Amino acid sequence: MTVEVRLQHRFGDFALDAEFAAGMGVTALFGPSGSGKSTVVNAVSGLLRPDAGRIVVGDDVLFDSVAGVALPTWRRRIGYVFQDARLLPHLTVRQNLLFGRWLRRGDVAAGTGAIALDHVVDVLNLGHLLSRRPGALSGGEKQRVGIGRALLSCPRLLLMDEPLASLDHARRLEVLDYLNRIRHALALPVLYVTHSLDEVMRLADQVVLFKDGRTISQGAPADVLNVHRDALDGTAETPGTVLETRIVAHDARYGLTELAVNGSDTVRLRVPRASGEAGDACRILVRERDVAVATSPPVNTSVLNVLEARVASLRDLGDSVEVGATLLGDTVGTVLRARITRFSADQLQLAPGRDVYLLIKSVALTR
Repeated sequence: MTVEVRLQHRFGDFALDAEFAAGMGVTALFGPSGSGKSTVVNAVSGLLRPDAGRIVVGDDVLFDSVAGVALPTWRRRIGYVFQDARLLPHLTVRQNLLFGRWLRRGDVAAGTGAIALDHVVDVLNLGHLLSRRPGALSGGEKQRVGIGRALLSCPRLLLMDEPLASLDHARRLEVLDYLNRIRHALALPVLYVTHSLDEVMRLADQVVLFKDGRTISQGAPADVLNVHRDALDGTAETPGTVLETRIVAHDARYGLTELAVNGSDTVRLRVPRASGEAGDACRILVRERDVAVATSPPVNTSVLNVLEARVASLRDLGDSVEVGATLLGDTVGTVLRARITRFSADQLQLAPGRDVYLLIKSVALTR
């Protein structure tokens, strides 16, 4: 199942011009607040009619301004999870879950993509909540019920518009874990709106990057985020480099996991115990502030990750210097970045082409 979106729409002085394609899995629509992401999913769902464009899901045209096609929302078979769960307060959790299925009962009868209630209850761990009403649920529990209701509406596409924005940190982590379970358990394309780099790191298979109402890049998270670093201004995230790794082995004695960077036999990282088995993918964010630079091999240090690299670039940031260094032994040519003081850069006599050692504390790595 593929989703093709091409839209133009204007709100006062704001102009949206978006174009992208998405496949199975989670496609994150990522960028600063106000960049047009929610407008896109509202147009895809049918809640907003854009000025111009074309929206196709699978073989069905949902909107085409030239051909005069604009299917109503109820005919699009799309599940939508909002920032708040919007549950019906007089119904139990079980009744709320089945409400979406009741609305799509014709599709269920025809056998078009029905998902079993028991499966959704199991994936989202809702069994002990089925008899409760929304007023007795936590924020995270309400969102899980909202997600379940959307899944049970027999969607061919799931839209999620910043579903974690109203939750505190603990509840966000809770729901993120369940979203990861959905991602692996259900075969659905998902358009996931967020301005949180952490959510992109944990969930996204693909990223569509938005800035000032335009889509400026699409691709794998590491490819997009590492190239378009300047576009992340305004996301309130600490700059860093995204690394795609795979689990090599777990060290039960010390609670560590060894990771291979881009499948390399020589570029390895050790991090606190990661979930998963050998061979599983694991995405890592290495923040610039957590990388130290040395010009000779360090000795007698507590830092577990020492990577050989070659300086590729130096960028003066005024009170600091951003060092870009290409990892040696990495066939992809990954550039890892460190932010150090100008004093340190001068003392180390850094220059493009100089071999260095990058030091990264295991506990600093974000998975």
